[in-house]
Amino acid sequence: MNSSLSFSLCYLLFLITFIRSDKDFDDLETITVENNVYVLNDKNYDSFVQQHPVSLIEFYAPWCGHCKALAPEFSKAAKILQEDQNRIVLAKIDASSFTEFAKQHSVTGYPTLFIYRNGSKNEYDGPRTSQGIVDHMREIADPNYKPIESVITLTAVNFDDTIKSESLILVQFYAPWCGHCKRLKPEYERAARRLHELEKPIKLAKVDATVEQELAKRFEVKGYPTLFIFRNGKKLPYKGPRDENGIVDFMKEMEKIPSKLIETKEMLRKQIKEDIPTIVGFFDTRPDEKFFELFIDIAYNQFDEDNHFVHIIDSDLVKQLKQKSNSITVFIPLWFRSKYESNNHIMQLDQSTSVQEVVDFIHNHSIPLVGYRYSRSYSLYANRYPLVVVYYDVDFSFDFRKQTQMIREQVLKAATQIKKTEEISFVIAKESENEQELKDLKLDDSGADVNVGYFESAKRRYAMEPTDKFNDQVLVDFVLAVRTGKIDPVLRSQSVPQENPANNLWTVVGETFKQLVIDSKDHDLMLQFYAPWCGHCKALMPIYQELAKKFQHENARLRIMRIDATNNDFPEWFNVNGFPTIYYIRRDQDARKPILYQGDRKLEDLSKFIQDQLNGSNGQQSTKEEL
Repeated sequence: MNSSLSFSLCYLLFLITFIRSDKDFDDLETITVENNVYVLNDKNYDSFVQQHPVSLIEFYAPWCGHCKALAPEFSKAAKILQEDQNRIVLAKIDASSFTEFAKQHSVTGYPTLFIYRNGSKNEYDGPRTSQGIVDHMREIADPNYKPIESVITLTAVNFDDTIKSESLILVQFYAPWCGHCKRLKPEYERAARRLHELEKPIKLAKVDATVEQELAKRFEVKGYPTLFIFRNGKKLPYKGPRDENGIVDFMKEMEKIPSKLIETKEMLRKQIKEDIPTIVGFFDTRPDEKFFELFIDIAYNQFDEDNHFVHIIDSDLVKQLKQKSNSITVFIPLWFRSKYESNNHIMQLDQSTSVQEVVDFIHNHSIPLVGYRYSRSYSLYANRYPLVVVYYDVDFSFDFRKQTQMIREQVLKAATQIKKTEEISFVIAKESENEQELKDLKLDDSGADVNVGYFESAKRRYAMEPTDKFNDQVLVDFVLAVRTGKIDPVLRSQSVPQENPANNLWTVVGETFKQLVIDSKDHDLMLQFYAPWCGHCKALMPIYQELAKKFQHENARLRIMRIDATNNDFPEWFNVNGFPTIYYIRRDQDARKPILYQGDRKLEDLSKFIQDQLNGSNGQQSTKEEL
């Protein structure tokens, strides 16, 4: 009886094992192999990873040149590793065919390779030759292998010591829930690995600002991610790109002295730029360290600005150039010099001079009376308001420079006259490079050779009536008309929608903003600023619609509103730095003092906030806004 039972149990176990093995075999058969490399898709990817303790998987695109170059090396490595007892396998997946799946894995470029080891995933940062791949994967398959942390984790305990010990380091303040931080993470880690491999490594670090709140407060972190460069312990804002290559290139440049040494008068003459300001530091042969370091700090501070820095450390050359030691001179670009202004501006440094004072001096003197706003000089004119922009076919190439300067001369005459009584900046700009701006001014179809816009701020603009007889007096008359209130501003606005929506979700546009928002005295308003492309805004839409429906029945004095902030103008006291941004405007308060909503984007949280406002409270919830 016992032997019969034992036989039956053994037979049953055999059947179960056979069935399971057969199923596993069928699963594996669905995965094709090309040149020793498994070809995966979004359906079998996860099961493949689970079935293999150690694997290297490439996300590629068929058209990608780097992928094509890697293919033969990847194939050779796969063949060699097939013979190993470590059971290391190589696979690939066409990311261009499975785009959503690639996005889930934060794939932003090709090829991107991931190592899976006992369920743990890390981005591959090893060699890309066949033998290099083999050696690297064998090392990873070693049970004692531990991956090196590419990005240093900083806390209150090690922050100051780490900053002091590194001559150059990039630090990211992040929040685990922040979408922008999640997108930056793989780029930041790849950049960290590459910078670590340099002959003189540059370190990248991170601080979880939700945990290290005192550090975040100390460095005035207002949004995530916020990045700072620390150079010899001194903090500078990071103004570079946020992709792998951009971070690497920017940090490598930051390691260099951002100013060129000038040794002769002729060298200086050749270094004065045609189109951007040149900043020159004049120092003695044995320079005062404080002043020279101040100049270099300023050059780093202005690293991404459109200025060119050079310096002289030669007492005799300084005298020959009739300059004074320990001074800084801003030279106007050669193309934009005129008889109406000085070609250079000098600042003498003293023991009390601060970095900010010099930065302000450079900012105030880095643009000529009438400059040229284009890609390389655009940042020079950011936030310089009021700003008059004269649009035409600007071309500084040799054959067309004379015609370009003829029109600019008219602008110079007008600017000279106006600036006697008004503090206004003037600039010329190429029509074809400013099509959106001309459209916003409603001058895109004017037919005139020269068009003019007056910007009181980024969102308050005025258009000059098109004319075929442009000259300095026409420009003067236009500017004075704007200044005396004789011309109305041009509003960016979508078409006006129906006035009384059935679902209580009101759409505001530029032309109706004053009527529906600023002048509204009968209703409290909940106003969402959104962007059509914003994923968070799309996710909020059904909740916001439900919110409008809910309060349509509960409180008639409340209106739920939204405005496309990318296509409509609105007053600047509504500070919109990210999407969606939501404000509450109470009917019994000045619309210039809206209340920013800072809570979660859930129906119950939004409803409670509104109810608090209707009851006269300013209740707020925890800040979780991504900037």
